[in-house]
Amino acid sequence: MGKSRQRERLMGRSRPTLPYRLLVDVDGAEQARQRLERAAAAARQARLAERGLDEALAEVDAAQAELDGCYETIVLRALPLSGTVTVETLTAEHPPTEAQMAEAKVAREKARAAGDPVPPWPAWNVETFQPALLAASAPDAGMSPDDWASMLGTRMSAGEVRGLWAACMAINLTGRAAEPVVLPKGWTTTRS
Repeated sequence: MGKSRQRERLMGRSRPTLPYRLLVDVDGAEQARQRLERAAAAARQARLAERGLDEALAEVDAAQAELDGCYETIVLRALPLSGTVTVETLTAEHPPTEAQMAEAKVAREKARAAGDPVPPWPAWNVETFQPALLAASAPDAGMSPDDWASMLGTRMSAGEVRGLWAACMAINLTGRAAEPVVLPKGWTTTRS
C-alpha cells in the first residue's frame, strides 16, 4: 500500500460509533416474540413439508420486523479529542460536588482501615456528567442533557442505565484495536 493510499485511508477514518438497542415497548416486544416463535415453528414445519415455505418465511420476516420496531437504536459516537465538546471539557464542566467528595473520602478511609483496595476519587459529578456525555455522544437522538437525566432517572432500570453507560464509556474511553498480534515461536530471544 502506497503512502498516499494509506494517508487517504487514515484521514478518511470516521470516529468510532456503537449502536445500542434499547427496548421501548415491553408489551409489544413480548407479543412480537411470541409471534416470531410461532412463525419460526411454522417455517420449520413448512420446510419439512416442502410446501408453503415462502409464505412462512415472509411471516418470520414480518414478525422479526415487528420485534425490531419495539426497540430504539441509539447510535453513540465517540467525542473528538480536541474541540469545544470533548470528554475532558465535559469532565471539567461537571466536577464532583463537595458532598460526593466527602462521601468518597469516607469510603476511602473505611477501605483503608479494613485493608481493602482504596476506591478512586470521583472524576466527575455522577448526576450531571452522565446525561451531558450521553447528549454529546448521541446527538442523533435529539435529547438534551435534561432529557437524558429524566430518562436515566425515571424511565430506565438500573441494569439498562448500566448497560447504556458502559457502552457510552466504551466508545469514548477505550480504543478500537485489531486482533492481537501473535508472534511465532522463536521470534524473540530471552536473555539470561
